[in-house]
Amino acid sequence: MATASAPWRSLSLLLCLGFGLTLAACEPDLEEGKVCSVASGDTCAPGYACVRERCTEVLARGQECNIGNASTGAVPCAEGLVCRAATTGKNTCQASSTQGGACLQDSDCVSPSVCRKRSASATASCEALAAFGAFCEATSDCESGLTCATSSVDGSRACE
Repeated sequence: MATASAPWRSLSLLLCLGFGLTLAACEPDLEEGKVCSVASGDTCAPGYACVRERCTEVLARGQECNIGNASTGAVPCAEGLVCRAATTGKNTCQASSTQGGACLQDSDCVSPSVCRKRSASATASCEALAAFGAFCEATSDCESGLTCATSSVDGSRACE
């Protein structure tokens, strides 16, 4: 997303006014439909993102979306929302899931929870990182310092 954070925006505005600098940050935020470039530091107005070199309105809760990000051409959801599958079978902008909520990927969960299954057949949900001996699919499911290993006895996977 090309929108600058408030502290950076305040500092850059001070530099623009006080020193007469010519920076991309000195230009006003670009409105919907205006040509933009993340590489040159263009910022779109609040509520907009630079997608395919145009300022595009971000999506609100419940709007249909495509999983991806602005660099892949997917219009992003508004801040605090993620694009994920809804019960309708279509992807929509939704709030991140808290621990125990359904998910498809880690970004669907409120940090530091991760999206994982309790067993190979279970539906994925947002969970705390797995402790020693807990089921895992990958090392990223495990607490810091642990790895996800396969048991030579029964083939199950657990954090060690």
